Amino acid sequence: MIKKLWQAVLVAACIAQPVMAQEVNKSNAYLFGGELSLDGMELNDAYVAARTITAESLTSQGDIIMAALNINLAGNVGESLMAAGNNISLNNLTIQEDLLVAGRNMVVDQD
Repeated sequence: MIKKLWQAVLVAACIAQPVMAQEVNKSNAYLFGGELSLDGMELNDAYVAARTITAESLTSQGDIIMAALNINLAGNVGESLMAAGNNISLNNLTIQEDLLVAGRNMVVDQD
């Protein structure tokens, strides 16, 4: 059941029009879109699905769970990051707790 729900969410996200995420404070964020930028956001827990997710200055106080074809992240995750995608690049990303990543092509810098 959960697998089918995630598949439906991911398909819907890939069809959606490009969006630009805005700042989210003091609550969980549920973000879905085709092309999704998380730059400059201050998040608590975030659940994100899109065709492409990018962030050069992500700031999170909580967990981030994401699924996308392409993920390119930099910034700070206050708790854990769980990500699944085809192409995943994590550069200059600080994660305070756990990292769980599944992907075909992954680049993770040593920091």
